[in-house]
Amino acid sequence: MSTEAALNWLDEHEDDSIARLMEWLSMPSVGTDPSYDAQTRAAGQWAADHLRASGFDVELRETGTKDEPGHPIVMAHCPGDEEYKGPHVLFYGHYDVQPADPIELWESDPFTPVRKPAEGAVGERIVARGACDDKGQVMMFLEAMRAAFETMGVAGGGVKYTVMLEGEEESGSVNLENFVRDNVDELGTSDVCVISDTGMLGRGRLPLHMGFADWLIQRSPSLGLIRTCILVSGAARFRTRSMNWPRFCRSCGTMIGASRSQVSMTGSVS
Repeated sequence: MSTEAALNWLDEHEDDSIARLMEWLSMPSVGTDPSYDAQTRAAGQWAADHLRASGFDVELRETGTKDEPGHPIVMAHCPGDEEYKGPHVLFYGHYDVQPADPIELWESDPFTPVRKPAEGAVGERIVARGACDDKGQVMMFLEAMRAAFETMGVAGGGVKYTVMLEGEEESGSVNLENFVRDNVDELGTSDVCVISDTGMLGRGRLPLHMGFADWLIQRSPSLGLIRTCILVSGAARFRTRSMNWPRFCRSCGTMIGASRSQVSMTGSVS
């Protein structure tokens, strides 16, 4: 898998990538408001179509019940190359957005994306509801998958992926746990989970988030999804409120059957 060709493709097609993002942002997928149900489903279908055009096998899976239907979940898979020996990656994100109220505080229509000047080396930013939560982050992954497919001719650049995009994150993911339980055999084959819905320390300061410890410890034994713990070592600083990181890593080690001597973590904690 060559990333250089994919990166060059992204540079050459940046305007097209941004145009696709602007199109997605223009869909008012306010999942908490029933009056936007059709638009929310359309946003999920848009993401499904994007993944399908990048070589993934894709389905729009229904959630909820007949009496109380939920927003669909986008499920996509690519098998990876035959010689691929790396981890099976589960990518999670969401396509629903928060309501735009209060509208009067917006300088432009929240669902008419605009490009505005930004501070620092970035130079420009996109202003729209969902640009930062979570369509912008998910779109980086979607466009990376498009670049890999266009330059390598294989979905995911030969990596084994499962993609799960939900439409109810902003309303507490009310149907996600049942969905995961119903599809645990399918999702449980993943080795690592990449979540593209966190935060940044600042422009140019990309963090590695490990703040989902409670969720992992509580959910993993019952759902059987996480069987790997990423151990970080080296010169690093971690910002934490009350996390006992050594205990967290030992807990993850217990989940994957590792002995205590196999689980370690170094770095300064603040």
